[in-house]
Amino acid sequence: DRGNFKITRLDIENTEYTSFEDIEDDLLAVQKAYWNLVQSREIVKIEEGMVEQAKRLFDLHQEQLIDGLVELPEAIASEANYRDRLNELKHARNTYMTRQNELRLLWNVSDDDVELQPIDQFILHEKKEDLNKSLKTAFEFRSDYKEKRNELKSKDIQLAINKNNLWPEINLTAS
Repeated sequence: DRGNFKITRLDIENTEYTSFEDIEDDLLAVQKAYWNLVQSREIVKIEEGMVEQAKRLFDLHQEQLIDGLVELPEAIASEANYRDRLNELKHARNTYMTRQNELRLLWNVSDDDVELQPIDQFILHEKKEDLNKSLKTAFEFRSDYKEKRNELKSKDIQLAINKNNLWPEINLTAS
């Protein structure tokens, strides 16, 4: 029954692919959480700049209101804008802290005093890739495709065994 041994070997290999997929999923979750943290940090920086500009406008309008150069509704609108920007900054900082906690959870870091500071920046590099080459490489290294290929092989082996079982057996015994 060599066919059964081959099928078992392919099943064991498929189990290794499943374990590999679990590891890949965990790594992907950590990578996503990290880049979400980087994105949140960038949003906090942007919000801080917007608060700074809104504060300058608010202060300018307060000075101009005293001098009579700005009407009261415009000064109130700049104050509302400033307060709105402050709220958006608080929201961005809370999101940043949430993303840090998500990453701590995935890394199993239980110390709340440890502050995670990403070192990467969002920089987009334009790079031309050959689509056919990229797809070929992707198919060569995808474990789920390898697993399906092994399943097909094991089904072919099982089919060959079943066909062999259909052949009549002749047992001769002589006395």
